[in-house]
Amino acid sequence: MDQPSEQDYHAARAFASSLTFRGTPLTEFPDSAHNIIEACAKEFAHHRRTAFKHGLRVGVRRFAWWKDGVQYVGTTGKQLPQALSEIDAEAID
Repeated sequence: MDQPSEQDYHAARAFASSLTFRGTPLTEFPDSAHNIIEACAKEFAHHRRTAFKHGLRVGVRRFAWWKDGVQYVGTTGKQLPQALSEIDAEAID
């Protein structure tokens, strides 16, 4: 699973600070708040990386070019399906 960054933890803490249980801020329950912050940070990290890969795929598709019925990307002769599979296999930090 994706490792959360400091940015993910910051967003998770901001989200958790807005939660209440029967009118009491969740931050008053340290164990529960910690668990929620951890879960949210991991979820945020996953979605951020998924969105980044999606953006790469869109960009590669938009700038692909055609020659003799085959779509290529860049200037090295790499075909679009190969480039997209490399993006999918790449680990994003």
